[in-house]
Amino acid sequence: MIILADMSIHRTALLNNLCATLLLAAVGLAACQTSTPTSAPTAPVVTPTLAPITPPPAPTFAPIKSPDGLVVAFVADGTLWLWRTGEDPVPLTTADAFPAPTLSSDGAWIAFTRSGGVLTIATTGADERVVPLAGGIGQYTWRPGAAELVLTIAVAAETQLQVFDPATGGLSEVGTFGADAAFTFAPDGAHLALATPDQLQLLTAAGEPAGEPLDYPAIAISDTQNWRPTPVWLDVETVRLFTITSADEGAETVVWEVSVAGASTEVARQPGAAFGGLLAPDGARLLFSQTDLTLGLWELEAGTAQTAIDAPGAAALAWASAEAYVYTGIDPLQPFVQAVAPEALPRPIGQGQVLALKWLTGEWVLYSATADAGEQLRLAEVGGVDSLLGISGVGAIGYDALIAPP
Repeated sequence: MIILADMSIHRTALLNNLCATLLLAAVGLAACQTSTPTSAPTAPVVTPTLAPITPPPAPTFAPIKSPDGLVVAFVADGTLWLWRTGEDPVPLTTADAFPAPTLSSDGAWIAFTRSGGVLTIATTGADERVVPLAGGIGQYTWRPGAAELVLTIAVAAETQLQVFDPATGGLSEVGTFGADAAFTFAPDGAHLALATPDQLQLLTAAGEPAGEPLDYPAIAISDTQNWRPTPVWLDVETVRLFTITSADEGAETVVWEVSVAGASTEVARQPGAAFGGLLAPDGARLLFSQTDLTLGLWELEAGTAQTAIDAPGAAALAWASAEAYVYTGIDPLQPFVQAVAPEALPRPIGQGQVLALKWLTGEWVLYSATADAGEQLRLAEVGGVDSLLGISGVGAIGYDALIAPP
């Protein structure tokens, strides 16, 4: 019997023992409710708070070898920078490093935070606006294929889903749903999967329910936090996700498939609680941490699990493709790309103690690493060139990147 352990993959946990204590929780089931869309006052354009125009943090000057069309938005030492392939970085305005900035799918807009508020700005440096929110900000993400910023706002014991237009400053409410909800857009932006700690509901971009909701137990991982599954879109109409039946010794991990056209179906079931697992992009495999802190690989269709990395402290960071994944160890915190095929040799990425990374293409990755009292933002070709894009003298770097359409 394979027993799976809870393992966080965010930046803080990578500096600790990558394993959290699981506490037993009660099961709660809450229905997802929607409300009639409403409008809110538009946000006026504000004067950008431009950072002092000082030389960019060397050695980020062009040229740097990188994928064609790469656009990077990053915050270092309170300044929001824009970096493009073949160009020097440009300071746009002041911003917080976390939550990290995020780019619209066409590379034309950036959403970021400042002093607890959410703002948008064009990548030209124009049209900076404050999003007029009333409530605690949760998540903000650009809708694929549209210049719309979608946000979650915590209001009492519910989550409001709102849409902001950066060009006009208009803010509208899509609907109200269960507490602690987060969403993931389909690749075409037509639907989104909205997950709470005890339910998944697929919605249209306008907030209308699509398909049947999936209910599952709410599992506590601490006194104040419930675990929430993260769905993976297989195509524009179907998602897969895994849920946990309980947090005790009899826990099981269940993989589900949910469609906008119908009810959910169970794909596979395995003993253990894979809180730190990562589903492959095609939903066919699940990486997880085993009780001995080695890395396991679950082949869902075959129903078999095996040790993928026989090194205590190995942690899954990302899937590079459906056939290769990125993992790291404790000492040093250097990530490697490993193909699923057992005869493949791991290929290193970057250098130093890696804190977080974003997979860009089959051969390129953007990552942050420790640097004295601050951090570095680096662009690496797997097994090849590694370039410095930005430096934070003190504190963290927040970033986002995309390959802009030609």
